[in-house]
Amino acid sequence: MAVAFKPDRSLLNVKFEGYKLSSKQLQCTSKTLKSRVLVAKAASDQLSYQHVCAFNMHNHLVSDPWDTSSVYCFNEDFSIQRGKLEESGNLSVHPVYFGKTAKAEGSLNASLVFLSKSVCVFSDGCGLLQFLGTGDRVGESLSPCHSTSSDVEWVLLKEIKDLDSDQRPFMVLAAEMGATNNACVNLLAMELKDPAPSSSQKPHFALYRWYRVIFSQDLNTIASLSRERKESSLTVDVDVVCCFQSSTMSKYSAFTGREGSLFLISESTPVLVAGKQRESCDNEEKEGGEGEKKATEHLGFGYHVG
Repeated sequence: MAVAFKPDRSLLNVKFEGYKLSSKQLQCTSKTLKSRVLVAKAASDQLSYQHVCAFNMHNHLVSDPWDTSSVYCFNEDFSIQRGKLEESGNLSVHPVYFGKTAKAEGSLNASLVFLSKSVCVFSDGCGLLQFLGTGDRVGESLSPCHSTSSDVEWVLLKEIKDLDSDQRPFMVLAAEMGATNNACVNLLAMELKDPAPSSSQKPHFALYRWYRVIFSQDLNTIASLSRERKESSLTVDVDVVCCFQSSTMSKYSAFTGREGSLFLISESTPVLVAGKQRESCDNEEKEGGEGEKKATEHLGFGYHVG
């Protein structure tokens, strides 16, 4: 379904006299990190516009919708760092989870998406996906961690190594836990694909896969259990809802809060393959075919799966 954006002049304030520069000084608090933020670097042959966007237009700070006083980043020591602005005005920074990754040239940047006030999903940009139990980030006062992995606050709920059969690096652009089923997670992953060998004049493109991850138990319930009871307590099934490709990366993508609804904004028209297996959308030369749809607007693109 294409979404058309049109100006609504009734929203304009005809009496608006412009913005005025405030003389009020903004409070600025800084803290030196013990290790640098891990920034993925493109390989020598990754010079396309899509690669430039993926590597250079990535925000390494992740905000928490459930705790607006905290931000997170992934550092070179493979730790997820939490920066929290305390009520006193002090800024505390400490690791909450030590991950594992095989970071290499050409891998994408790490991504972190919060699913609830006690669960998040983390991708290292190399093909590894982890669901983490964070504890109640809102209702509890978290004490600072030390620099050893045994003192971290977050725990691993489930790790998925074979999300993509091609084992290509991907980024998680959006994820959402089911509103009525906390054992279901919708997840949008993006990877960069090379043009087909027979298409020397065609550009690289971004390939998006919408996954539906079904767990054997409620994620919020599992996250609330003790560390010992979490181990080996979850089984998971992963289905590909659909996949689509675009010549440019999306500017914004999100699940809408409605079950089975995805919205994204892109500079180019995405080509959607609905109800197909992942092989059918990996072939850029494929045209037509049952279930294939093309959006008619460049800016807005919505898709609903019943």
